[in-house]
Amino acid sequence: MEEADLLLHSATQLCTVPPHAGGPQRGVRLGDLGLIEDGALAIKDGCILAVGKTAELRATFRAAREMDVSGKVLCPGFVDPHTHLIWMGDRAAEFERRIAGATYMEIMAAGGGIMSTVMTKRLGRRASGSAAKACSPRLGLR
Repeated sequence: MEEADLLLHSATQLCTVPPHAGGPQRGVRLGDLGLIEDGALAIKDGCILAVGKTAELRATFRAAREMDVSGKVLCPGFVDPHTHLIWMGDRAAEFERRIAGATYMEIMAAGGGIMSTVMTKRLGRRASGSAAKACSPRLGLR
């Protein structure tokens, strides 16, 4: 048996978001969550050792600590390295169009894309808080 520091097991679903063709998901494959029912996750030294079915990982790994996560979904914590200080809407519909196979240029031609966000911010009057008000002029969003 292999050693692990932590084994999370019995998750209702484990979301793996697998790569495709050796790289990030694109186009119609963008929506593949790679769900594993009754999933488990083995961790050692802060790194993921393995993901898979609970029975498989419990048979393979002996963990210093086990956590039953029944009734839960394990999902990667995505880190988005940028932020928008002034919240005025979202571009969720564009994301849905990307999953359906639309290109960025098609979305932009239909009025979406980054310029739609810039225009929303320029036309908006809902900025609140000292940080938002201080940053708006610096971002050219007067």
